[in-house]
Amino acid sequence: MSIVSRKKNATVVTSIEKLASGETTLIDQLLAEQQSLTAVASFSQQHSSVEKPIQARYYRDLIPLNDPGKGEQYSFEVDLDACTGCKSCVTACNSLNGLDPDEAWRDTHLLIGGSGGNSRRQVVTSACHHCEDPTCASGCPVLAYEKNPVTGIVRHLDDQCIGCQYCILTCAYDVPKFNARLGIVRKCDLCQSRLAEGEAPACVQACPNEAIKIRIIKTENIPSTGHMIPGVFGSSHSHPSTVYLREKNLPADAAPDQLYELTPQHAHSPLVWMLCLTQTAVGLFLFQFLLFQSSAFSSLNSLPWMALAGLITGLTGIVSSVAHLGQPSKAWRCFLGLRHSWLSREIIAFGLWMPLAFLYTASFWFKIPTAATIILGATTVLIGLFSVFCSVMVYAITPRPFWSFPRTALRFFGTTFVLGVAGTLVLFCLSGNSITGLAITLAITLTAKVAFDVSALLPLTSNADWSPAKHTAMLQWRPLRPLLIARLFFYLISLLLLPLAATPITALLIFTTIFTGELCARSLFFRAVSTITTQP
Repeated sequence: MSIVSRKKNATVVTSIEKLASGETTLIDQLLAEQQSLTAVASFSQQHSSVEKPIQARYYRDLIPLNDPGKGEQYSFEVDLDACTGCKSCVTACNSLNGLDPDEAWRDTHLLIGGSGGNSRRQVVTSACHHCEDPTCASGCPVLAYEKNPVTGIVRHLDDQCIGCQYCILTCAYDVPKFNARLGIVRKCDLCQSRLAEGEAPACVQACPNEAIKIRIIKTENIPSTGHMIPGVFGSSHSHPSTVYLREKNLPADAAPDQLYELTPQHAHSPLVWMLCLTQTAVGLFLFQFLLFQSSAFSSLNSLPWMALAGLITGLTGIVSSVAHLGQPSKAWRCFLGLRHSWLSREIIAFGLWMPLAFLYTASFWFKIPTAATIILGATTVLIGLFSVFCSVMVYAITPRPFWSFPRTALRFFGTTFVLGVAGTLVLFCLSGNSITGLAITLAITLTAKVAFDVSALLPLTSNADWSPAKHTAMLQWRPLRPLLIARLFFYLISLLLLPLAATPITALLIFTTIFTGELCARSLFFRAVSTITTQP
């Protein structure tokens, strides 16, 4: 036997003796571990052997252990003094809810204020406030939101959503987020499935300082006035339930750090075209009908063509609006929110207006009684004007001063009137009628409308504190200046061409320049709106 063989035998004998004596070597231990459970299996066994989540001891005191009673609901309670802005809550929310990389249901913001030794910075974490009167739900045209009658949680129904994004406009707190990949809006639901099992939401579990808690709040104690924190819209808008706690008082001038950022809002190009085209169509039918009722112009051979132009323009506008939807195949559900949503009313109103406009236009090409044509025309005009009113209300009810009812109504009905007059100018040129009075009327009304639009720049001359109006003015004057210049350019071109409007071609060019200017104005309407407030 060789020396190597004798050494191996000796090692084996030694190992056997150690095992017999109860002693084990490192190799013996490793071999024993390989024959036992794997790390994954061991982890699974440990978790399956417990009756409650491993981390329950860390968060059970951060959530209620019972359901809300009558007149109560769940709400977030945030201790601002404990929040450090680590964004663990944001990461956990994204991970546990399976959100896309560019999607976030919880955000962190920064409040700054004071000066010198009294300057302060305050990190604020926020998600859906599960309002007592959620405007996202009241604005939705397809009932894609529901407020749980027991828990008060405002939940978004993904399979019901058509991706119109109107809830984003009606929410004052930037809560609903559009997912371009799915073509729908999504938002925080307070991790209700976890709460139902006695487990804390993702953000509550992840916060290392226990700054976020879930509490039960009486609905009668949800504030309907004031502000949750500086820099957000007032609680009177939708009665948000989130409670922010702090022992250290914030400076009186505390405001969001993005207060002075000049970032234009979403362009909403399909809506820009839809609004301008439908308002133009209603204006064309309005003045066409007035001319038809006038004994001096009722015999004009161009009247049917003006009605046809209005019909084609309106149809194009309605079709273009579909491009704004993330789920256009579900647009048929828009009637569901008729009782409370102005967007649903707008869609249905234009849906009724379209066949009426078609029948009224067809009445000029087919011999039907004049009385029937008059009834169809009057109904078409009235429904059209009501549709424009619905368009006004869609934006007027949102919490944005730039979209207030007086401002939006003057803009939308101003477009309807100006382009209706411009269309009549083309008709007069086609028929050889005098256009002097009409051209003067168009010049005056167009100038008045442009002056009203430009009046949004007046806060630039004010030394008052930063306000939503001044923010809107700064947006137009700086990042959106090319769009503002284009709007004024097309206005001036229209004025210069008006004295030359002796031919249909020139009149049509004037109509085109005015319409293009209104497209620029409507784009500013969306892009220059301010979503901030400085009220404490």
